[in-house]
Amino acid sequence: MNINKIIKKCLYNLFMTLVPWAILSRIAYAANGEIESVDDINIINEKVNNALDLAGRTQQTADKILLQVNDILGISLDLWIYILLGICLFIILGMIFLLNQRANDNRIVNDKIRKLEGKIDKLERCIETFENEKNKTKTISVTTINKPAKEIFDYKTNNEFFGRNDTNETLQNQNMDLNQKEFEQKQNKKEQEDEFKELRMKYMDFVNEYNNLYRFSGYEANKARKIFEQKFKIKIFVCDNYEKRISELSAIRESYSEPTFKDSGSNGMYWATFMKDNMYAVVPRFNIIYENQLHEMAGMKEAFVSNYNGGAYKYIKIIKPAFFSYLNGNWKLEEQGKLELRKQ
Repeated sequence: MNINKIIKKCLYNLFMTLVPWAILSRIAYAANGEIESVDDINIINEKVNNALDLAGRTQQTADKILLQVNDILGISLDLWIYILLGICLFIILGMIFLLNQRANDNRIVNDKIRKLEGKIDKLERCIETFENEKNKTKTISVTTINKPAKEIFDYKTNNEFFGRNDTNETLQNQNMDLNQKEFEQKQNKKEQEDEFKELRMKYMDFVNEYNNLYRFSGYEANKARKIFEQKFKIKIFVCDNYEKRISELSAIRESYSEPTFKDSGSNGMYWATFMKDNMYAVVPRFNIIYENQLHEMAGMKEAFVSNYNGGAYKYIKIIKPAFFSYLNGNWKLEEQGKLELRKQ
């Protein structure tokens, strides 16, 4: 038996398999709910026999048609089989090619999307950088130069044809010098305000974590305190003239010297964390009892605005830290902070 006969037999068997399968499917469907009597079974049996006869006649008709085509075109049945197989193979290869092409197109589109997303991220970073630089840029206000007095203009008008403008120019230069000094003072004040605004942006994390320390107690509080001190690299200082101020108040009972602040060991009353240049954000030491001597003599009322009204307060909430400058172990108050005190 050669390969051609094998292929023909396979095709014939495939055809003859599909027809009974369709008939058996019909029988199964009928058995699922349509068969109600013996007559129904006979009817179905008759339909099956008719279908088989139809399949046989169809096969015979197909063979005759193929033989007629072979006679007319001079093409054998074996050649028809190979042509059909070639067409099938061509279709399969074409589908594989189209699927691969579509996958390549999807890959190219995904690559383009990733590149566009990268460019968008880069543009967003550029915009963010631009906004930051824009906020840092100092807006220079234009100062209007005051006009000289009417007499100076009259003098200039009367003497300009004679080339005698020295007095007018001298007065203008003096006026410009005064305006320049005024402008520089305003600019310095604005720079200081901008500096404090920038510092306020940085101290929020410091303040929030300090206030959260009061959620802990006992061992957990000590553990949280150590983590806080390490994270913010806490520096500690005290009111250096604390005892001197007490003695002055006891003797005079009217006034006493301003507080001075210097570095100290672990028992200092103030905690500080670095902000910028030599500027530090400062809060009271965690778990300190805020009482009258601390408020009056240790510099707390000078460093912080608070709701203190006598007595002892256990809980301290930072609304805003104080700002101190630091140089060679000495601390100088630059801006007051604000506290909210609670006894329980």
